[in-house]
Amino acid sequence: MLPSPGHMLRDIVDECASRAGIRIRSVIEADSFQTLINLVRTGIGSTVLPLAPIYAMVEAGHLSVARLTDPAPTRELVVAYAADRPVSLAARFIGDMIVEIARDLARRGTL
Repeated sequence: MLPSPGHMLRDIVDECASRAGIRIRSVIEADSFQTLINLVRTGIGSTVLPLAPIYAMVEAGHLSVARLTDPAPTRELVVAYAADRPVSLAARFIGDMIVEIARDLARRGTL
């Protein structure tokens, strides 16, 4: 079970599959992480999701995970500010916090 083509997560999975020389055939497509999680929890199948949104469920023992390797999926986080006006202190603070949270999640292996 995967998101439909055109969803960013599906694009990442398809790109990894292409690099590995395999073709993905998803029987169920759902663009909602919660829907995919619920389908997995009811035993209908398995899916590919980022660890961060399901980390608490994994820690609680409600889901189990296996990391994708060879090739491992990658994502890029971009923080952008308006170029046509000065960046407010609040916007700068939020941007810095997003970067720090992402770094912390990556250090802990939960991103």
